[in-house]
Amino acid sequence: MTRNRSHAHSRRSQQRRSNGATTGAWLAVAVGSAAVFVAAWVVFRPLGRGVEPAIDPDPLPTEVEREPERAPRVPATPGKEPDTPAPTFSVEILTATDLLYEQAAKLDVDARRKQASGDRDEFVRLLREAASELEKIDEHLDPHALWLEKAELGDWRVPSDYVVLQRRLEKYYKLRSRIFRVLPRRR
Repeated sequence: MTRNRSHAHSRRSQQRRSNGATTGAWLAVAVGSAAVFVAAWVVFRPLGRGVEPAIDPDPLPTEVEREPERAPRVPATPGKEPDTPAPTFSVEILTATDLLYEQAAKLDVDARRKQASGDRDEFVRLLREAASELEKIDEHLDPHALWLEKAELGDWRVPSDYVVLQRRLEKYYKLRSRIFRVLPRRR
């Protein structure tokens, strides 16, 4: 019995020694990594320690001082001079239609979720709400979209604001076709 005890004691002490060796290796790796980090920091640290960063003498303007928002500027398309001038177009129209578009897109996503869950009545109701939002967009943009259509057919020069509008209309029409493709017809 004493022999078994000493054999077990010997095995335990070997395990401790091997664990100690492993810990020592990890400790050496950690110390070495820290030394490399410190050396890299010393070499690549920013120069001018102790100097406070310069304060911008002209801070950003406050909300009151900012210029009014303008439509994004893109180049106008070339072509001949339009027969009729383009209706005046403002950023407010773009902002209003973007908000309506976001609302319609959100309603469309909610409707698709209801469709996936099997709630057909709620699906149709949400799609009809999204369609009504798109009709509001049409009310805002009809005169501009009609002029843009005439300009494309007549190969007219298109102002840059209308190039922006043209891109937005493409986005609106994609959502419109997605909604009206699945919206059940009213009887």
